[in-house]
Amino acid sequence: MSEVEHSEIDFALIGTRFPKQFDRIQHLMQFNQDFESVCEEYCIAYKTMRRMESNTSEKWKIELAEYRELIQELGAEIAEMLLQGESFARNSRLNPEPFDRE
Repeated sequence: MSEVEHSEIDFALIGTRFPKQFDRIQHLMQFNQDFESVCEEYCIAYKTMRRMESNTSEKWKIELAEYRELIQELGAEIAEMLLQGESFARNSRLNPEPFDRE
């Protein structure tokens, strides 16, 4: 894992989407670069969508819909990675406790 700060990752934003898994998210972020990348993409897409919401042109409405869909897809991917992490933890002696599901 790189020593780079998570400059584009808003932990509060991720925590709002997955409040019961916040500790597991922080843990996975430290040890799984793929998970970190998906969280970063989610935050960037969400922040971009929020900025676009004030623009009312037709072009932006189409792009806004695409961003909303992307955010849903990335959220589902994060959820799947959390479930995979739970499966790994159950089969590991390091952390036998599953995380709370929403």
